[in-house]
Amino acid sequence: MSGIGDTSDHGEEKGKQNCDQQHLNKPETEQEHDKPQKEEEDKPQTDEKSTDTKEEKTDDSKPAGKKKGLLHYTCKMVSDLLLVGFLVSNLFSYVLNTDDTVKRKTRRPEPFFSDSSLVRDYWEGDVFQAFKDAQHFESSFFMFYAAWDRESQESRQILDSVALYYRNSDVMIGAVNCWYPTSDCAKEFGGKNGTGHILPVFIFYPSTMNGIQYRGHVTTADIIRFMSWSRWPVVHLHSTQHLQSLQVEYENVLVGYLPNTNHFSIKVGHKDLLAAALEFHEVLPEKPVCTAVVTSDLLAKQLHLHATKPVKLYTHNTTFTYPNKTIDGEKVVYWTIKNVTPTSAWLNLLHKKSYNLKRVFEGGSGNVLLLFSPRPQLFQDQAYDMLRQVSMEYFNCDKSDATSNLVARLKERTRKSSESCTSQSTARSGESPSSTPSVVTSSSIPCQVKPWSLHAPQDSFPACGGSSTLSSVAQSACYRRYYGPNNGTNSRENSLSGGCSLVHKNLNTVDPNVQLLLQEVEIENKNGAKLSSGGEGVFSNDKSKSMEDVTGLGCSSNKTLRFYRVDSAIHSTLLERFGLEDRRSPVPVILNNNLNNIHVKDLRRGHVEEDLRSMIVSWHRGTLSDSAGHRSTHKESVIRYRVDLTEKDKPDSVIRELSAATFSEVESSTHDTVLFITSSFCTDCTVASQLFHSAKLYLEHIPSLRFLM
Repeated sequence: MSGIGDTSDHGEEKGKQNCDQQHLNKPETEQEHDKPQKEEEDKPQTDEKSTDTKEEKTDDSKPAGKKKGLLHYTCKMVSDLLLVGFLVSNLFSYVLNTDDTVKRKTRRPEPFFSDSSLVRDYWEGDVFQAFKDAQHFESSFFMFYAAWDRESQESRQILDSVALYYRNSDVMIGAVNCWYPTSDCAKEFGGKNGTGHILPVFIFYPSTMNGIQYRGHVTTADIIRFMSWSRWPVVHLHSTQHLQSLQVEYENVLVGYLPNTNHFSIKVGHKDLLAAALEFHEVLPEKPVCTAVVTSDLLAKQLHLHATKPVKLYTHNTTFTYPNKTIDGEKVVYWTIKNVTPTSAWLNLLHKKSYNLKRVFEGGSGNVLLLFSPRPQLFQDQAYDMLRQVSMEYFNCDKSDATSNLVARLKERTRKSSESCTSQSTARSGESPSSTPSVVTSSSIPCQVKPWSLHAPQDSFPACGGSSTLSSVAQSACYRRYYGPNNGTNSRENSLSGGCSLVHKNLNTVDPNVQLLLQEVEIENKNGAKLSSGGEGVFSNDKSKSMEDVTGLGCSSNKTLRFYRVDSAIHSTLLERFGLEDRRSPVPVILNNNLNNIHVKDLRRGHVEEDLRSMIVSWHRGTLSDSAGHRSTHKESVIRYRVDLTEKDKPDSVIRELSAATFSEVESSTHDTVLFITSSFCTDCTVASQLFHSAKLYLEHIPSLRFLM
């Protein structure tokens, strides 16, 4: 009886279990089928009481079986519905996402620069921390890069060299990974839907002004020149002689009058003029405009500057007056660029080289003179100075005395550029080299560390300690050296070539930071001397006897030339396309966009300017011999698709390339011709060349159709 009672209790407990347990129990029909077997097994051991109890148990178990079956089927139905819904949802999501790109998590960034590099690498893209660190420096220069980008990887070594140059200066050189999607740099500057900047991007940040982007060639020397000009964008003008020396160094000088400006307070227009000077460096390459500031009332009166006419622009032959009374940075930049008329310029073919070169040829009359030569010096270039003085005379249509005087000062600069600063100091002061201090600074005005210290020119040498430190003779010698008449040399280049010391150990300076600044400049000059090769000595004119007069030739006819200085180290492929890579530098080339011929002349050593002038005069007279394009006539010219007509069984290419001598076959032939005009430096043409070859093979069965290049 106890066993039966236990069975009944166990049945009641089963009826109260959850759906998952009931799902594991046998069905009701199986339980009823097993019951007779259990009763027969228990028969010998049961009595009347057990029989009565069995009947009671059977009566009580019928409702429990119905209840268990209802819960069982309900749970089973729900589980089946869930399974069907899960399968349908997976199938539906698969159909919808069939065309979607498979995405995976972006790879974690890694350091871009080595541990020994002087560049501060923010490889996780923490741009705000980079800007915070830059506040502790005078200025900073950043490269925003993408680690996978080829140009970013090529720029890595160049940025290391720049950081090595400024390792002892108060300048921070940094790099920020701006590609990692979750970084602050990508969120702040990356843009949406691919509208961000094309990396790498180089930006110079002054300590108190907005950053300016560097858009020039990514080389160590070009970046250092850009940073040097950007660190000292404004020059403090001291005298009219100083203005003349700036006109020798720069082709255009923008002068602003800011009265009541000293070392502890500045005029309101100072910030706008400084912003304009920085923007010139961003918009105009190679700094064709120098920005100077006048604070002395006496000098302003000599230059005819006053409160109603605060700005003037001095070019090689004209002086322009700013029409507004208030100095506005953006308006000054627009007005200056509109009035700047350079006689010569540097050729910069950035990004789309063929497009930019086409714009050069299409301007003016289409006649261009290109002077190819390497650029051995970091700051000064003798070939460009010579080209400037020749082009100034070429465009001196009115035969102005001011232009003639400027050309004479340029010649003096070129003649004395190879002299050391010690010999120059001795020649100008008449004293021994030890009597004149060799003090220069990193600004454009030597002997002037802080450009807002003093007003009077004779007292504008805080680095020299004033009259208490130096004798009046030494002060006047230093003044004559840099601001006196016939000064046409760049003192920074002199310090590079002369190897003279910039720091006086026993110098009692007014400013305690002057000695530290001078040490910084001396180290920069030594580093710059390592980047300068010293020149090749091929720009001298010591053997010239008589020179042709080119004055006003640019206005005598409609065959006006435009002059460009080309760095052959950067644009070597352009020189190769002319077939002049074996010529000795410098190489002058005159060409026209509408003509296939070029004019070239070898310049003799010691007769560079003489031969260049003779070439220009002969070209205007029509007596200068010319030659056809290199790829049209030269027997060893690089023709990519050669076809040997004598061996038709084994041609080198299925496409025949034409030259100037064989181009007439296109018009004289009776066959239909498909002509493909291409260039070796055209990237899109390389892709199209493959399609052109494929089309030739597909249509080869048509005998009347020819494919030529």
